Amino acid sequence: MKGLVIENVYEAYTNSDGIEGRGGDVHIGYFTHLGDAKNAAIGRGVMGTNAAVRTVNKTIVIFENYKEYEEMMLGATIQRALSKLTLEERQALGLPSKGK
Repeated sequence: MKGLVIENVYEAYTNSDGIEGRGGDVHIGYFTHLGDAKNAAIGRGVMGTNAAVRTVNKTIVIFENYKEYEEMMLGATIQRALSKLTLEERQALGLPSKGK
């Protein structure tokens, strides 16, 4: 599994409904320079207007195979389930209290 951190890049995006703008976001491209993102957005928005540009900061996880993905999803499911337990329930199961 590889982690790729994307910080301070610009995404040009438009709407899937070019007439009324009632659709979902459609990715145009990621750019390192704001001006380039704005240029890519020119005339690509609803009814020929300029499309939107937003700053993007996120981590992308790239899996080497499906097994890695399944393991990560299972771990996340277990953590969500454990986070719902009360202190008494955690003690009854022999688990450490939160934060330990």
